[in-house]
Amino acid sequence: MRRVSFLTALFALLCGCRTLATVSPRVVRQLKETPGGYVAGPPTGLGVQSVLNNEDFVYTIASSVDAQQLAAARMGMKFFFLSVYDTGTVTPRVDVPINVTEFDVESVAFSPDGTVVAATSRDGALRLFNAKTGALVGNWLTDEPLVSVAFHPTKPYLATGGAKGTVSLLAWPRLTLLSELRAHTHEVRALAFTPEGALVSGGWDKTLRILTPVDGTGRVNTARLFAERQAGTLRIRAIAADMASATFAIDARVAEVAITTALAQALGLQIETLTQTKQVTSPSGTVIAPVVPQLRLRFKMLHAAPFDAVVCDACVPSGAQGVLGQAFLARFALAQDERTQEAVLTALNDSALGPAASGVTLTPTATHPLPAYLNDFALDAKGTRAALALSESPAQRNRDVYEREKRKETEAERPWDCAALFDLKDGKILRTVHGHRGVVSTVGLSPDGETLASGGWDKQVLLHREGARDALHFGWSVRRVRFSPDGRFLLIAAWTPQNPLGDKKSDPSALVVELGYADTAVIVAP
Repeated sequence: MRRVSFLTALFALLCGCRTLATVSPRVVRQLKETPGGYVAGPPTGLGVQSVLNNEDFVYTIASSVDAQQLAAARMGMKFFFLSVYDTGTVTPRVDVPINVTEFDVESVAFSPDGTVVAATSRDGALRLFNAKTGALVGNWLTDEPLVSVAFHPTKPYLATGGAKGTVSLLAWPRLTLLSELRAHTHEVRALAFTPEGALVSGGWDKTLRILTPVDGTGRVNTARLFAERQAGTLRIRAIAADMASATFAIDARVAEVAITTALAQALGLQIETLTQTKQVTSPSGTVIAPVVPQLRLRFKMLHAAPFDAVVCDACVPSGAQGVLGQAFLARFALAQDERTQEAVLTALNDSALGPAASGVTLTPTATHPLPAYLNDFALDAKGTRAALALSESPAQRNRDVYEREKRKETEAERPWDCAALFDLKDGKILRTVHGHRGVVSTVGLSPDGETLASGGWDKQVLLHREGARDALHFGWSVRRVRFSPDGRFLLIAAWTPQNPLGDKKSDPSALVVELGYADTAVIVAP
């Protein structure tokens, strides 16, 4: 990444970078000789800039743990794309669609071994891609728009954060749900695991929480489920026999738990081999229906005791694959939360639940209230400090924001539109750094926990270093700023004004900036 292209040099000139800082050859050599190591000490400034994208809106960017790969989510004409680069190159080796542009992709993360990239979307899906080929290798769908994701450093877990405040823990690569917690009352804007495995989550409810995954066995007796009313009945989702996700209608007029023939076949059942039958009353009259003995149903982490279900197409309303009748409602209470459009399902007693199962519980161990909205955070290498992106209004883009930007109005400088360095153990802000007008949307923290970088809607990225502050200027809002795990690079994702003419090139929207370090910089082994 030592060669400066004409475009990069021009961009450096426009942003006011008169002299490019450099990395000491000794520092480069020692980093190569210390796998997992990182630079400690203040950078001397901004160095070579490599433009990865200058055509698209880029929503997020991330580095692999070994700093050898980069991943970014860009918005194309019809689809969001996952672009994967080898560090030091500007052409993606992988560029594959994620989902349609209607649903934003706001977070990507590499697995610890660098073989998989996870992407979360507001369509409610977590998708896993092979980092080398771009092939889709896993897909998990939930009821809540997803906005953040992080991998556990040593165990086969990953966590997702939702727009309603839910933090979910999944096993990968199978993507089975291990635990779920409504950790926040608003969007979970960022997630990160510490080296010891504690999960840090931050959200628009102005809190930073520390959650500890605890292995064990137990029972969950309550589940919150997305619910919608259709054709006069409430519909919820369940997993049948741990094999198929299906929509079930709640209907007290039906006596049984019933499933359709299509769902029975999806579960591998051969209807003609079901020897037991039962007379059931359907809307179209009495039906002699085959019985599926001991059908297991799971509602997220709530495992219901098995039901003797019937296969009865006439019993199931249109658009559903099953119906939960009186036999179900005798075991479970159902309440509707109108605020979140969710159904709260609660077992009436222990006999309604299946046997205790092994799993992981997310146990809250600390909650730190914050003085402003938390839009993003990043941890240092030791997991003891966090950099916080704070603002006095949440980083939600709406018509008022766009109209103000069209009028080229600059927001007033407000006290809590800032980046902050936060001590996770003591729960205290150590220092704040300013310089942005309006929302501070993102923040990065150097591996040694000393240097902050911040990005905002004022089209700036600021590197806050000892005794100085460097600025990079962009064409539109900055979406993500991160230090590479070795501390050598600053990774930036931004939106850029669209250019429909000529070569369609515009301002940089995905940028890698090499940081300068003196020969006296220290390399810290992991």
